[in-house]
Amino acid sequence: MKSNKRKTALICLCGIAAVSVGGMAVYSAFGSAPETAAATNTASVERMDIRQYVTVSGTVKSSETSELSSGAVNTKVKKVSVRTGDRVKKGDVIAILDDSELQSRLAAAEKQLENIKAKNDIELSSAKRIYDNAVAERAEKSERGSKILSSAKESYDKALSEKNEAAKAYSDAVSSRTAKSDELKAALDEAEAAAERAAELKTELDNAKSEYKRLKAEYDLLEADSTTSADELKAAKDRCDEAAELSAEAEAALTEAKEQAKALSDIAEKYASELSSAVLDEKESKAELSTAGRYLEQAKSDVNTASYSKTDTDEANAGDVANKADSLKAAGISAEDMLSEPMQQIEQIKRSIADCTVRADREGVVTAVNVKEGELYTGGTIVVIQDDSSFMVSAFADQYDISKLEKDQHVEITINAVSSEVLDGTLSFVAPTPDAPTYSAEGSAAGGTEYSLEADLSKQPEGMRIGMTAKLGIITGEKKGVLAVPDNCISTDVDGSSYITVEDDAHAQRKIAVERGICNDYYTEIISSEVSENMKVIAPKEDNSDTSVFY
Repeated sequence: MKSNKRKTALICLCGIAAVSVGGMAVYSAFGSAPETAAATNTASVERMDIRQYVTVSGTVKSSETSELSSGAVNTKVKKVSVRTGDRVKKGDVIAILDDSELQSRLAAAEKQLENIKAKNDIELSSAKRIYDNAVAERAEKSERGSKILSSAKESYDKALSEKNEAAKAYSDAVSSRTAKSDELKAALDEAEAAAERAAELKTELDNAKSEYKRLKAEYDLLEADSTTSADELKAAKDRCDEAAELSAEAEAALTEAKEQAKALSDIAEKYASELSSAVLDEKESKAELSTAGRYLEQAKSDVNTASYSKTDTDEANAGDVANKADSLKAAGISAEDMLSEPMQQIEQIKRSIADCTVRADREGVVTAVNVKEGELYTGGTIVVIQDDSSFMVSAFADQYDISKLEKDQHVEITINAVSSEVLDGTLSFVAPTPDAPTYSAEGSAAGGTEYSLEADLSKQPEGMRIGMTAKLGIITGEKKGVLAVPDNCISTDVDGSSYITVEDDAHAQRKIAVERGICNDYYTEIISSEVSENMKVIAPKEDNSDTSVFY
């Protein structure tokens, strides 16, 4: 349970809140009160709205503060145009630093840059010229190689056509020789058959002549023989005449067969002569085909040679062009690298020259001037300008309260210097880490662990100024219409549970177990189905011999 002394102090600070939620009657605790009354102080269970607060003190600050400095360090302060308390507008000249040395350095750096650019232009032009020559040479050699390859292909096409013609001529010659050979064979076969027929007819003629001679001799004998009858002689003559006739026919047939054999022999000789010519033609065609084949192979070899040569030349030229392109690119990169440092130096000097004129970056009031005319500026804040038209409240919370706080919580702000009105605000910043502690001259840390807070005001009262003290009540929890009793009316049992002691109209007392809910500095929500509004609750007597007030 909280000490009564602590309770008294907090309630004195939050008296307005206590009155707003109803409060309790004030009883005197001096010795003149009856002892029985002190032992049976009571309160009622009330239905109320409860808010939990973390209360801290803060300082009014500007919402926007500028600490103006310059990049032109180690430069003499030539002029300071403002004093503390002056009001300035955005763009007003605050101070001027001496830039004469910087101007000299700028002129030297720009001259150096000009010389580097001229040198780079010469080197880039040379690299570009070498590259262009390599590109032109590649195109020229590629065109020449293309012409040689085209000529070789034309020769190949011509050789291929001639070979095809020679192949056709040879094929025709072979066909002709084959046909002549077939004709000759057929003619020889016919001539041989005719000769064989003539030989057969010759035999028949010889046989016919022999028979005729025999029959003629037989007839002559019969004719010389007087005993031969006429019929016998006639029959012999008839036989002789018939044999003569057959002999004549055989001779005529033989003559015809010889003439036919002779004609066929002449034809065969003609075919033999033509075959001989066809064989010669075939040999000549074959020789021409062989020659055409050699020419074609040579033409093919020439095409391959020209193609390989062009490819090798193109690759070599492409590699050369790529190398020249790389050299050109490297020259460009080198030129950029050579320009980079002096250009950066020039830009830095120009920025420093620009920084020699320090201008206000906002409208506001000058709250600090940290330099004097004629002294050397070595860096740091020159002036501080704060916007006095927009304010915020800066405060600190200790390590025991910081876990309850978070951004966007509602804040009730009081600035007693200008008004007793409670102003609405919002917690806009809660530091995630504590501020660094300050140290005393002896080296010991001064103050506890504190976290920075910032709160924005919903409206700004008239007359508010930077540096005024403000009181912040940060609302960490809120419930409406809950049953609550003063915190000192809740007791803790031996098992750690909470209970209240209630008294009925007959003054009979009983304990009711409750759960603690939300609480503020004085009232605590109680949760129990047995508790109802307006119940009388007994506040246990405490040993508070030095307490002068009880609520």
